[in-house]
Amino acid sequence: MENKEIKLGENSTEQRKKYIMTFRNKWITSNAGSIDDFIKIYEDIAGLMRRWKEKGIILDPDILGAVGDDYAQYCTHDEAIAQQEGFQEEVLEDYDNEESYSPILHFEINELISLKLIHGETLIYIDGERFNQCRYVLLVDSLRNEQQYEIESIDEAQVAYNNDLETGITPEDLGITKEQEFWAHSSNLQAWVENDYKSLDKSLLHYNLAFPLLKKLSEIGDVKAKKVFKEEIAQRFVSGYIPVMIYLLKEKYMNSLTAEEFSTLLDRVNYSKLDINKLLKNIDDLDFTDRACQFLIRVKKEFQDFFNENQIYIEIGEYKLDKKKNRILSIWRVSDGALVHTLPIKQKLSASTISQDSVFIIGTIRDRIVKVWMDFLSYMELEGTNL
Repeated sequence: MENKEIKLGENSTEQRKKYIMTFRNKWITSNAGSIDDFIKIYEDIAGLMRRWKEKGIILDPDILGAVGDDYAQYCTHDEAIAQQEGFQEEVLEDYDNEESYSPILHFEINELISLKLIHGETLIYIDGERFNQCRYVLLVDSLRNEQQYEIESIDEAQVAYNNDLETGITPEDLGITKEQEFWAHSSNLQAWVENDYKSLDKSLLHYNLAFPLLKKLSEIGDVKAKKVFKEEIAQRFVSGYIPVMIYLLKEKYMNSLTAEEFSTLLDRVNYSKLDINKLLKNIDDLDFTDRACQFLIRVKKEFQDFFNENQIYIEIGEYKLDKKKNRILSIWRVSDGALVHTLPIKQKLSASTISQDSVFIIGTIRDRIVKVWMDFLSYMELEGTNL
């Protein structure tokens, strides 16, 4: 690791020389007069891109919005290749007013993870490629958050403080510079790496950053990340914190586990401490995949008395009615598309209509468009026959 001699807070602005080429996408076919011209132009460009790729030329990771714009900037650090392909050495603009210039800071945590401060924004790089993921330093306004001592994890803190950093309090409001924020990010990630990528026990990283990082590191062959990935999924899920459980199911992280591992995980959850009201309040955030349905079927079993006493409906989608006089509303099972129910609708729907068997609630939205809710227990019974 190259950062052994670098201390957090030191200015590490010295960079390797970089050679760049700006490529404009918008007018490349402006002189084409036939379909053959289009074919030749695109074949030539494809050949150029293949040649650049073979030589190690990449899209410049330091340029925000380098993909999808009219202009794309490519770069290499190899001077010989730069000369062969007509690339120019990058020259950073020299501002007379130093206060208006935000230098590029760089901190390398290990051979795979590094951070850069570019134009005031902290960017994470994995194996040299920019990693696009939500990231922020959690700031605490003690005057607004009097119950902060009841918070047990960074995940709970994020909810309690309602993303103050991104929506209300800014680092500048608290006198924190972009450079200080950069080093705070670097410190957090370095601590996470030194803790073997584990974040639950020391509340180091928020789940919506920790899991994408672990997934990416696993995909590029980081052996430690592969091992920790499943362990962190299990620990965070078993913690019983509803937002994390829903996140892991919705983003399909649970598919990383075998059927046996997931079944064992469901047995480890302490359902007596699970906040069923919060789960049901956020259930619409779930995609009803096999793993999500397995979890909900287990919830149904563990909270049978609750559901017997409280009829709970879950939204299953919006549907368009037929134009026929006796209109038919067909309900299809989410997981496999099997027909669940057909409801002949002969009367004009009111704002909300309950089916005769009390299984469905149908609410009108606009002409011939309805939203449908289904009784939770009935839905779980249907899903259970499909698993």
